[in-house]
Amino acid sequence: MSLRTILLLLAAVAALAVVSAWVQRTTPTEAQALQAAAHGPAFYTLPPDKLKLAKELFRIQTTLYFVGSAWGILQLVLLLGLGIPAWMRDVVERVTKSRWVQCFL
Repeated sequence: MSLRTILLLLAAVAALAVVSAWVQRTTPTEAQALQAAAHGPAFYTLPPDKLKLAKELFRIQTTLYFVGSAWGILQLVLLLGLGIPAWMRDVVERVTKSRWVQCFL
């Protein structure tokens, strides 16, 4: 290896060391947050009435998510089972014989 390559590699390693040390430093805002967390409560709690409401809303949201997913799958199964896409294709083919127009209907 040439002297230029070795010096370039050493400069790159030094730059990486400086950048990694700079990235890992603690900002003043982070230091204040860590200090407040050390002296504050261990965790955040809700009042009992709001906690009950939050749990109920989470349960409703989760239920609606799974019901919506199941409904979407059921719709696809019903459409394919009843042959509606094939019926729609046949209607479009009867309306026009041009393949170009069939793309847009």
